[in-house]
Amino acid sequence: MELTEVQKKAVEITARNVVVSAGAGTGKTAVLVSRFINLVRSGLAEVNQVLTITFTEKAAEEMKQRIADGFHRLGMRKEKTAVETAYISTIHSFCSRLLKENPFAAGVDPAFEVLDEMDRQLMLGERFGELFSEGEADFLELAEHYGENAVSQAIIA
Repeated sequence: MELTEVQKKAVEITARNVVVSAGAGTGKTAVLVSRFINLVRSGLAEVNQVLTITFTEKAAEEMKQRIADGFHRLGMRKEKTAVETAYISTIHSFCSRLLKENPFAAGVDPAFEVLDEMDRQLMLGERFGELFSEGEADFLELAEHYGENAVSQAIIA
């Protein structure tokens, strides 16, 4: 894909961080891949020094593959290999990784686990049940006024 002038500018600016925000199919991934490769190729950063955040796991995997392919085409084997552990992920994955790499500095249990959606719903349901059965005054007052379901849904949201 040929980059537009604005896209080329986003790739070539190296004196500051850049946020790339645009609609679907506009070339965001191509810009981020080109920028990533440019920063590493020019010696301004190592692969593990570039943070790239995407919205979906699929996009992160696609980006990793494109960056690895770009390094491969340039004969940059060490950099291609380093892409596997690079900071290219969703915000959720990045935060989880950061906490796992620095649990004590973050004040979290090193054995913490990120809940999937089903486990989260089960845990919340159990906690709501505890709040009702324990007669937590503030919670009961809210539930009486707005209804148990409305309060539960508001807290989950």
